[in-house]
Amino acid sequence: MNKSLLIALCALAAVGCSSLKSKIVGNWMIDGPTMKSPFLDALKKDPKMEADMRKGLESGRFEFKEDGTVSLTSTLGGVSKTGKWTLKDHTITLTVDGPQGPNPPKVTVNDDGSRIHISQGTGQMAMEMDLVKAPK
Repeated sequence: MNKSLLIALCALAAVGCSSLKSKIVGNWMIDGPTMKSPFLDALKKDPKMEADMRKGLESGRFEFKEDGTVSLTSTLGGVSKTGKWTLKDHTITLTVDGPQGPNPPKVTVNDDGSRIHISQGTGQMAMEMDLVKAPK
């Protein structure tokens, strides 16, 4: 491979990554139908409790800022956290300020930057969900 072609491919790769990063910046919300969890499945015995829990979880909002900071808010338990985020390929690394849990979330973004997938926890408390851009 000649040197010019190699430089051009590296430049394209850098532009693609920064373009994906710019698509992540903004406000995101949980896409309720994508939530999966043994905990939520167990709540199906009580439809009202399951609906209330889903509503609370769906209130979650993530704001990814251009400076690499992130904030998370939710009406469920009055959660308000801040932290940092970075992007490498399609993997987003989240570091929340304060105590970290034993199982950090696995966070990925799809190719066109329209969905962020989060999986976290193990056993009964395992949870998966997608985030989509929140309406302005």
